Amino acid sequence: MASRFFQSLSFVSASTTVMLCLIKMHIAPPALGPWTAVGLLAAASTLGHVTGLATNLVLGRRRVVHCLRLLTLSCAASAASLLCFAVAGTPGQYLAVALVSRAARSVNKVTSEVVVLREAKRLGKAERAAGLMARRAAFKAGQLVGKYGIVPLLALQDQEFALWLILTSGAAAAVLGGMLQMYVVQQRQMAPAL
Repeated sequence: MASRFFQSLSFVSASTTVMLCLIKMHIAPPALGPWTAVGLLAAASTLGHVTGLATNLVLGRRRVVHCLRLLTLSCAASAASLLCFAVAGTPGQYLAVALVSRAARSVNKVTSEVVVLREAKRLGKAERAAGLMARRAAFKAGQLVGKYGIVPLLALQDQEFALWLILTSGAAAAVLGGMLQMYVVQQRQMAPAL
């Protein structure tokens, strides 16, 4: 549950509001060319959804067996992409980072689901239902904490510092969430088969 909380906290770091502020601050109007800030954000969102769908289709056709490897890669890519958003200075760079970010997020979600469903098989019906409900609640709590935590940061006078805080805390949350999931996977691999 804690890993899901931190995952959702990291997802909020790349919210529409944060990305719009980032585009307006980091991509100078001449560098935008024919793009507007909102248009670039919409293109990144569409590209992100297509990338997420493609990632899900590719992973859906394969059996996710090496959870630890995928978790490590997706966690690192997610954290790195959040940090790369801060230095994206052209529309192409921003779209490339958005593509990597969304793919990492999709891989992370799929591997997270695999880990949870494997663990849920060991539980009884009532415990499984309660565990899955608690996991959903942890995700929603992470979103709420993230959303309400971002607002005061964006109100800071130093917008550059605010964006840095948001993106680095999101990267840290992604790493922490991934580490917690990796711990569950390692504990399960070391446990004797039931």
